[in-house]
Amino acid sequence: MYKLKEELGKNGGCPPIDYDIYLYSSDATAALSFEYEKDFANIVVNKGDVETEWKNWLDSWAYLMDPVLKELKENIK
Repeated sequence: MYKLKEELGKNGGCPPIDYDIYLYSSDATAALSFEYEKDFANIVVNKGDVETEWKNWLDSWAYLMDPVLKELKENIK
């Protein structure tokens, strides 16, 4: 299904899926869990500046995201 979705998205609508990253699994990725839809909706509807709210959100999750990003850089070539 994902290959089909990628194929159908080649008209410029969607970037191709990198399956090495998409399917990567580790203890760090298992620990990284948040509700994207809820969090992003809150950023958009919050009365503050969206860019500031986004940066604050990133900062609040950095302690879980940074180990995952480090692993991906080390293990995905």
